[in-house]
Amino acid sequence: MATAGGVSALPEPEHVEGGDVMQSNGEDFSDEPELSDPEADDDDDDDDEEEDDEDEDDEGDSVDVVSLVAGLPDTIEALADETERHWQRTESHHAELIDAGGMDGACMTLRSACARKDECNVARAARAIRFMSRGFRPALDDAVALGARELLLETVANVIYSHNTRGWAAAALTALMWSSSDDKDAVIPATRVITQLLDSDDPVAVEGASGALVNLSNGTPERKNAVLSAGAVVPLMRLLRDGDPHSSTVEQASAAIRNLAAGNENCARAVADEGALDLFATMMELPIPKLVQQVAGATLNLIAGSVSRKRQCIELNMLPTAVRLVSHNTVELRIEGLGVLRNILAGPVDCEAAVLAVDNIVDLLVRNLAPPEKQLERAVGALRNICTSTNRAHVLHVIEAEGAVAALATVLHVGDPSAAGHAACCLEHVVSTCLEAGDPEALLPLLENDIHGEVTVFLDADHGTGYSDARARCGRLLLLLETISDQAMPPKSASKWC
Repeated sequence: MATAGGVSALPEPEHVEGGDVMQSNGEDFSDEPELSDPEADDDDDDDDEEEDDEDEDDEGDSVDVVSLVAGLPDTIEALADETERHWQRTESHHAELIDAGGMDGACMTLRSACARKDECNVARAARAIRFMSRGFRPALDDAVALGARELLLETVANVIYSHNTRGWAAAALTALMWSSSDDKDAVIPATRVITQLLDSDDPVAVEGASGALVNLSNGTPERKNAVLSAGAVVPLMRLLRDGDPHSSTVEQASAAIRNLAAGNENCARAVADEGALDLFATMMELPIPKLVQQVAGATLNLIAGSVSRKRQCIELNMLPTAVRLVSHNTVELRIEGLGVLRNILAGPVDCEAAVLAVDNIVDLLVRNLAPPEKQLERAVGALRNICTSTNRAHVLHVIEAEGAVAALATVLHVGDPSAAGHAACCLEHVVSTCLEAGDPEALLPLLENDIHGEVTVFLDADHGTGYSDARARCGRLLLLLETISDQAMPPKSASKWC
């Protein structure tokens, strides 16, 4: 069976300001994957090239779509087979199926089969809807408008159907939650019956249910609480422990756990109580990048806002693994590793000290002050948590790291208001720490780089919305820099600052 839901790229992280009372100005954050896309590409770049070749080979075998659809509902199985066989075909191919009436026919068949309790055609229609969608939103919107969601919900809940049929319905629902409809919470009432499918012996049912739970656990508190109340945590964790780590089902289970733990302490506690961090410490060592990406994301969500779970993460020796991820050549893994380090650094000083004990950790974070945007934002966020430490020795790690201060100053100009705010916060705390300590030597990295000039250029620029925090901090920073120039600037270079 083709996968019932690969996991796509992640949206912007959901920041939780402040955090633990012991944190000073440290910041935790949590994030979620986007909805599980049943058609998301699960292959890496080399496989993409093979896919293109495969598409070309299949061109000559394509059936006459118009003739195929014209015979619906009698040929609904052929339509399902056609869409599944051309799983990786281009969007234009799926548009051709839809333009020929494929989605209309599948929905018509589903309605008729549900009315007759014709399980065979219910399953075939669900398969056709699930495969035809391929993340193609116009088709999904058509299916929702034709009432497919309600029919699929009815099918999932109907115990007269086999787990296999109900699994296909759950997989199709996973696809429909990608539609433009704002009524995604309509699936919430089916959460309990979808969760029950996780205990099925039918792999189609388990895969379809795990994909649907990724989407149900994404977003609103109502969805997360519904998944938690349905008892999904225990079977999802069981899948992670006992399932094939190379399977899409296990990847989806990890994404659902990741979603549940994001910004919801009740869900995070329930996941942690099932021994999640102990399991994740092992799973993050697996040579399966897409699974590790989800598990690392689940880890950073679990430790957000919890000092005890941050410390448990350190005790389980997960720091070296996170550091290896930050050094990985795959950007998605670097991003998740940075997220874990950033959240540990948002803890009390003993958590900060554990991270800073890693050789050259500040240099590693500075090297990651580069696009893509999420990598930059997480790296500068981690540095911010060091710079806002109540322990001056921790702040000095940033001041003394070669090129760190200059790199932070350049972040002001990258065009990202969040990253600029973090960078301005870092620089402001570095300068104020030096002034409070009255340590002229600590000021040298600031004086050797034209930080004053970088800040002035930033303040003179015409920024769009979202820069108020960065501009306010840079205004205060400019005053502090002028104080430094008065106190410690060597006479030879004083004109630079005056």
